[in-house]
Amino acid sequence: MEEPSYAALQREVQRKLGRCLIVIQQYELLLKEFLAKREIPGVLSSFPEKLAENVSAVATNTMGQLVGELTKEYFQPASPEPVQYQTAPSPVEAENPEVWFSIRLRVSMTLDAHAQLKTDLQELVDMRNDLVHHFVEGQDLMSDEGCIAADMYLEYCYAEIDRHWVVLQDWAASMTEAKQAAASYI
Repeated sequence: MEEPSYAALQREVQRKLGRCLIVIQQYELLLKEFLAKREIPGVLSSFPEKLAENVSAVATNTMGQLVGELTKEYFQPASPEPVQYQTAPSPVEAENPEVWFSIRLRVSMTLDAHAQLKTDLQELVDMRNDLVHHFVEGQDLMSDEGCIAADMYLEYCYAEIDRHWVVLQDWAASMTEAKQAAASYI
């Protein structure tokens, strides 16, 4: 049986869709790791358990939930008043002779920058949801023209996903550097 004229184009669309989905999944995994390490309170010996709790807490979150937490708890609009954080040890931790402290990383930004970040990340979430849930129904993959249009759309998506992926990698590297600087100071 002879392949339809669009068969090779359709295979290329499938390959590019797979490429987009793989990078989105990598993004989600790094975002979960990033958020799990954002705040860890407790005695030093409990840090591995606290980190495991944080990892478990974000493990089943959707990308939309992760982005919501990122833009609410990590990236925050600058406040004219100094923010007071009061993380205190639990009664059991307070009685423990070990050193208790909390690692909490946050980034303050202008209202405009924060709003733009939220918009950019929401567009990424929307793109992810479209690719995962609606791509096939939204494309004509049974014609040369439809496959060409789908290919062009996936090229655009990949460029946007990759841009966000590089930024998240930079944030993760900065977080690691900040933790190393704090550890060397302590």
